[in-house]
Amino acid sequence: MGSFPLAVFAVILLQGAQPMPLPDLQPNVSLWGELAWAAFNPAAIGVAFLMGRKADQAAKLGIAGFAGALAGILMLWMAARLHASIAVDTARAAAGVFVLGLPFGVAWAWLGRWYAGRSPTA
Repeated sequence: MGSFPLAVFAVILLQGAQPMPLPDLQPNVSLWGELAWAAFNPAAIGVAFLMGRKADQAAKLGIAGFAGALAGILMLWMAARLHASIAVDTARAAAGVFVLGLPFGVAWAWLGRWYAGRSPTA
C-alpha cells in the first residue's frame, strides 16, 4: 500500500463500523416436508422412471436421477409461484429438496430400468 500504513487504514475502517443488524428469523422448514417432496414429486418420478427405462448402463441411472431431481425442483418452483400452500414453505429449502431428490431419483430410475427388463416390450 506504499506510504499508507495498514494500521492507519484499520483505524479509519473501524471508526465507522456499525453493529450488524440481526437477520429476520423465519420458521424452520419441515424435514418431513422436504422428504415428501423429494420422494413423491410426480415430475421427478415421471422423468426419472421414463429415463431409467431407456438406461442401458448403470451409470445412466445417475443421470436419470439428476434429471428427475431437476424436474422436481422445477415443479416445486412452479407450485410456489402459484402459491400452492403445500409448496410455499418447502420452496425456501429448494436446495435441500434437490439434494434429497438425487437418491430418490436414482431409485425411481432403477425401478424404471427393472420394470423395462421385466416388460415384454424390452
